[in-house]
Amino acid sequence: SVSQSRYGFEEYDNYLVNIMRMIYEDEECKSKNEMYVSEQLTILLMNKKTVISFQEANGGDVFDIVRTRIRQGKGRIRKNSADYLAYCLIDAVVDSYFEVLEHFGDELEKMEDELVGNPKNETIRKLHEMKREISYLRKSVWPVRDMVNNIERSDSDLISDSTFVYLRDAQDHIIRVIDTVEFYRDLIGGTYRDW
Repeated sequence: SVSQSRYGFEEYDNYLVNIMRMIYEDEECKSKNEMYVSEQLTILLMNKKTVISFQEANGGDVFDIVRTRIRQGKGRIRKNSADYLAYCLIDAVVDSYFEVLEHFGDELEKMEDELVGNPKNETIRKLHEMKREISYLRKSVWPVRDMVNNIERSDSDLISDSTFVYLRDAQDHIIRVIDTVEFYRDLIGGTYRDW
């Protein structure tokens, strides 16, 4: 179970701390028939030139796109300061939520077809499992909205005005994620009650 108090944004005199759930799909979870990998991620913005991130050792992450942009020197990532890099890491995590939810929606659609066509005990069990999974996702993504809100309200000198613009975009994305999670939650709840 995810506790909201463990995730969020904390501001100190010399650095900023962002703690969130990184949720993503990889080949290993697909081979185990799991929907996603979930691990805690901490992003420290230490100064204008330093970002440190910590994550659980589950073997992967969602940062390949960020690494590629750094290596290739493309876009703003090499030109801007560390606050922009911290934003890019947060944005990559939020984008991974969309990918997981897309897969979730596909699975839910298949299950609905099974329920209409030929409902089995196994299908009802999967529906119950999906209900539990969407509750977990909900508890994981809501604190990210609060985290980004708190970053936007911060008056820290470590975050530039230009990065605030990008953070507003991240906020819009996380709201779309939450809307999708709530839609699936209501859909599963209604389907679950019908069976």
